[in-house]
Parts: sequence; C-alpha cells; structure tokens
Amino acid sequence: MPLNAAAFSETHAATGSGPATHAPAPLSLNRIPLGIDDRLEWCHIAVDTAGGQIYTLFRDRKLRQNGLTLCRHGWQGENLSGFELLPPDEGLRLIDARMSVLPDGRLWLGGTYHLSREKQTVSTYDRGSETTGLFAALYETAGSANATGESATLSRLTFWKRAYYDFPDLEHRLSREAWHDLQRAQEKSKGRTIIPAFTTQVRVGQATDAETAPGAPLYVLGEVYTRLVNTTTEMYYDAYGRMVPYTRTYFEGFRFRDGFLARFDSLGHAVSETVFDLDRNRRYDDLTEYSQWAADTNGRTLYIYPIDDQLAYRVLGSVYGPSDEPSSFRLPPLYQYDKVQKSWGGVLTPWYGRHYLAFGYQQIRNTRLGNSRRNVFYLQKITVE
Repeated sequence: MPLNAAAFSETHAATGSGPATHAPAPLSLNRIPLGIDDRLEWCHIAVDTAGGQIYTLFRDRKLRQNGLTLCRHGWQGENLSGFELLPPDEGLRLIDARMSVLPDGRLWLGGTYHLSREKQTVSTYDRGSETTGLFAALYETAGSANATGESATLSRLTFWKRAYYDFPDLEHRLSREAWHDLQRAQEKSKGRTIIPAFTTQVRVGQATDAETAPGAPLYVLGEVYTRLVNTTTEMYYDAYGRMVPYTRTYFEGFRFRDGFLARFDSLGHAVSETVFDLDRNRRYDDLTEYSQWAADTNGRTLYIYPIDDQLAYRVLGSVYGPSDEPSSFRLPPLYQYDKVQKSWGGVLTPWYGRHYLAFGYQQIRNTRLGNSRRNVFYLQKITVE
C-alpha cells in the first residue's frame, strides 16, 4: 500500500522526523498596492521566500485580452517590475493560471486557455469561464526595475498546451458523462474539429520532496467541474385572482467530473499526460482544494482525495490498466471501538516531504464509552511511501 495513515498524537520534534524549526523572524505588516487597474482581476499569488519577492498574477476582468499581467514586489512593498504574459499563438486566450516558485527561483506557471473570440462570459458564482485546454510555462526572472537602474527581464524557457480532447485514451479514462457528451458532439460535428468548453480548476507545483531533490518533476492538474443550478417555476395569484408564473433559480454547489494531469521534467518539458474520472459524484459547497498529488518512492504519480472517513487514491500511469482504478483505506479512529456515523469537511493538505495532513469533522459513536454520539475534529498524518 503506497499510503500509510497514523493518528497525529505524537510530537515530531522529539523523534527528529518533523520539519526543521527556525527562529521566528520579526513580524512586519506592509500594505502593498497590488491592484493596478479596476479592469484587472486577481488570479493568484506566489511568494519567493529565498529571493524576498512576491509574485501576483492578474487577468482582464472581462476576458477580452489574450494575456495575463504579472507583478513582482519586494518585502517592503516596493514595485520591482511588471510583465505581460502573452501566449505564443495569437489565437489563444489565457483564461486563468496558478504559479509556483521553484527552489532555484524559476517561476512555474500553469493554467487554462480558450480560442480567442469576441465575447466570453464569466460566471458570477465562481468567476470561472469556459476553457479549451491546459497550458504550462516555465519562466526565469533576472534584475529589478528599481532605483539602481537595473532592468528587469522575464524569459520564457518553455511553453506547452494541450486541448482536453487531445489527451490520450479518452475512451477508457473519461467519466461516462463526459464520454457520452463527446460522442454526441462528434455525431453533430460531421467531421469538424470539436472545441471543448469546460470549466476547470487548475493547480500547479513540484513533487513534495522537491526541497531535497531539485530535479523533481513538475505538474499541472486541471479538475473539471460543473455548477449545480436548478430552476423551478411556481404559480401564485395576483390581486385580481389571475395565475402568474414565478421562476426561482437555486445554486446548489459544484460537482467535480474529470481530472487532466500533465507531468513535466525539471526543465519544463512534457513527460506524460493522463486523464482520469475523479470518481467524486457528490456536491461541494465551494472549490476548496480537497485533493493532492504525490510521487511515491518508485516514481509513480498518485492522486489522493478524502471521501467520508476514507482516503481514496489512484496510481496514474500512461497506459490504461487496473492501477487506474481507485483504491481506498479507512482512516484509523482514536479509540478501538469507535464507529464513524458521518464525516464532513474532509481536507488533505501538504505538510513536508512525502507527508500530508488529513483533517475534518466526524460524528462518532462508541458503545463501550456510552451510547451518546460525539462530534470530533480529527487530524491525521499521511505518509506516501
């Protein structure tokens, strides 16, 4: 089993297995004016602790521009530089992106794109928009536009893009709903190119042991989701006794559908691409990052996510096979005869190295301790081996 769970009750400082401790730095609070223009909308922020820099990414609020705006600030709030990140193809429009500062100071960027057109809608529920595929880019920065007169440069080392329908082996890997939609679109297209229109949440990063292995692989993950919106029509009577229809629209949350994962080497070159059914046919109130990816000691890529009182995971390979099917194991309770009645709010977050923290809420019943139920907050350490 590539995952191990243990109740988090011991103090790791005593065993020396925990993260290194550092002397607390003096606290400082700076107000940094990141909003450049009311026509821009914030996308993401990344902190370079080694270089003492803060990267902030913006996009056009109405999605009329093809590129993104990157700003770089210092610890004291000074504006170091600003760049326009444009796609190499004028026919592309970068919709959204996330950033990650690598240990060597390079900037890893991944996001979604769409084919340019006159108008594109932005949802009022989550500020998402329809996208065609994923892109990734690796940048290197040098210099700073400050009083010393040194000019700042931003060099794009690599750029990669892939439409959702161009990922391999969609017949076996897509969810049934997505595969059915694709077949219907192919029947109606009559041989024309099909342009996907998915709403996607994007995440980027490097393998969890990147601090000890600077050459660890890079990832871009796109989780396709749908909005659950229901409309009902009711009838009521006005002052004259006439029937008048009244329509109500209810937003009930989100449901994740498919995952698109691309793996790259440390130089930003694509190594493998895969698609998988997220297998999370349930409603979520928000787009919190519930899942994580990891690389085990054998170099395999794992996708991990909580479901009720269990952790589910699957091994992602370039060739479809039995390993693509999800596996799961139950999180161990604190007491021997604890029985979980209900779980909610489960989240999995990186901690250090190959270790993660799983936490959330559970309703537990233990007949040996009494018949009453108790609600608890659980916190457990998960190790990828």
